[in-house]
Amino acid sequence: MKQLCRVMASLLLVLSLAGCGGTGNTVDFTWFVEEIPTNLDPQLAHTSAEMITCNHLYTGLYQLDESGTPQPGCASEYTLSPDGRTYTFTIKPDLYYQSTKGDFTSYAITAEDFVFAFQRIFRQETHSPYVTSFAGIANSMAVLNGTMPESSLGVSAPNSHTLVIQLNSPDDSFLEKLTLPGAMPCDEEYFEGTGGTYGLTKKSSLSNGNFYLYNWTESGLFLRRKPKGDTINSLRLVTNTNPISTTPIQLVEGEKCSAILDEGTSNTDLHKIPYSNTTWCLSFSSNSIFANTDLRQALAAAAQMAPLPKNTTLYGSAEGLIPTGARVDTLDYRDQAGPTIASFGDHQAIWQRALAQVPIAQLKGLSLLVPDTADSAFVQSLNGIWQKEYGLFCNIETVDAETFARRYEKGDYTIALAPVQLKVSDPTDMLAGLIAQYPAESQSAFQDLILQAASNSGHTKLDYLAQAEQMLIYDAVLTPLYTQNARLLIDPAVEGLQFDPFGPSINVTWATSKE
Repeated sequence: MKQLCRVMASLLLVLSLAGCGGTGNTVDFTWFVEEIPTNLDPQLAHTSAEMITCNHLYTGLYQLDESGTPQPGCASEYTLSPDGRTYTFTIKPDLYYQSTKGDFTSYAITAEDFVFAFQRIFRQETHSPYVTSFAGIANSMAVLNGTMPESSLGVSAPNSHTLVIQLNSPDDSFLEKLTLPGAMPCDEEYFEGTGGTYGLTKKSSLSNGNFYLYNWTESGLFLRRKPKGDTINSLRLVTNTNPISTTPIQLVEGEKCSAILDEGTSNTDLHKIPYSNTTWCLSFSSNSIFANTDLRQALAAAAQMAPLPKNTTLYGSAEGLIPTGARVDTLDYRDQAGPTIASFGDHQAIWQRALAQVPIAQLKGLSLLVPDTADSAFVQSLNGIWQKEYGLFCNIETVDAETFARRYEKGDYTIALAPVQLKVSDPTDMLAGLIAQYPAESQSAFQDLILQAASNSGHTKLDYLAQAEQMLIYDAVLTPLYTQNARLLIDPAVEGLQFDPFGPSINVTWATSKE
C-alpha cells in the first residue's frame, strides 16, 4: 500500500509539473556566487553558496517563516519538559525525499533520519561546521572526543514518528538552530548506498525542502518549485561572467542578477539594505617578536590614534571586533556586550618597556602586509604615526585580496591590516578560529572561554564570548580600527527577500517578483 502511495505521489507531481508549462512560467531570481557549490551535504554545508542551496533544498524539524520565526517543518508539534532540557517532536506522516527534478523517492523521512544526521555532526571524520551550534546536546562533546559511543548522544527515536532531543541546559533559541542545514534529515540507508559520494552529484543527492534540484553543472546550480502566482519559483546560482568594468548597479538594472552585494556609495533607485560585516584590525603574528605583549600593545595604542578613513559613508568607527547586528541565540551581541575598545594607557611608557625586552635591531625591516582593498590613505597615516611616535618605519607590502587571505591564514606575515569578517551571525566560530593567533602560552585560557561558550546558551554564552573578545583586544592580538559598510542592491520588482549579511545568505522562499 505504501509503495502504491509513493507511485501515485510521484505521478501527481510529474503531471503537475507538466501542466505548468515550460520556462515561460518561471519567476527567476539570479544570485551571483564566487564558486558554484560542489557539495550539497547539509551536515557539511559551510560556504555561502552551499548554505543558500541547502536552506532551499531541505526542511528540518522547524523552518523559518517570512518574519524569521521558527514554524513546524517536518515536525507537526513538540513538547518541552518542565526543566526546559528535553524536546519531544512528533514527525509528520507520509513525508518522502525528492530526487533531481522533484520526483518523489521511496525513502520516507522518519525520526531515525534526524538521529543519524546529528550523529554525523559529532563524528570526528565528518568535520562538520555545526559542532559548535549543537554542542549543547547532551553528551555531544564526549561523543565527538570518542569517550562515549554515538548511541549515547542525546538524540533518540523511540519510534519512527517520535524524536527526543536532550540538552545540557535550556536553550531559548533551540528551535531556531533546528533550521540550520546541519539539522536537516539524512537517510542512513541512502547515505551508505552512495559509497562516499553523498551530496557530491545529482544522482547521490536527496532533498525535502521548498525547492528541488533542477540542474547542477559547472556553470550554475538551478533550483525550482511549482509555479504559484508571482512567487519566485526558480533560484539560479551562477558566477559573474560580466566585464569587470560593469558596476553592481548596472548588473541589477540590466537584469543580469536580481540582487547583488555592493561596496559603492553611488545614488540609485534600487532597493537597498545597508549592512556591515567587516572590521579592519591590526594583527600581529604570534610566531615572531610580537609574541611580546608590550610590543603589541605599544603599536596598537599608537594605531588607535590614526584618523578614520575620510569616506564616512563607506567606513565607520569600530565598537569592537564583533560588528553590529551579530547575535548570540536571540540576543543582540553588541547591544549586550557594549563597546569593547582597549585603553592601553601611556603608549610611550609601554614602548619603553617593550624596548627593554626586544632589541631595537629586531625592529628594523618590519613589513606591514595589506590587501589592496584597504584604504591606502589610512595605511600611510598608520605608518606615519608609528614613525613619529617611535621612530619605527614599516615597509608597506600591498598584495591582492586572494594572496592576502592565503598568507594571513598561513600566518605568513609579521604585522597585517586585516579585514576580519563574520560569516554567520553567531560569533562563536569566528572567535574559535582566532585561537591560533594567540601566543602559545596564552592559548589555553582563550580556548577555555570558547569551550565554555559552546557548551552554554543565552546570556551565559554571550558573557563567555564577550570575555574572549576582550581578551583578544586588551592583549592586542587583534585591535579593531574601523568598520567597512556595504549594501545589498535589489531589483525593485522583488519583495519579501530574506537577507542575512553574515554569510552572506539569501532566502527566496517567501519572495515575489512583479514585472
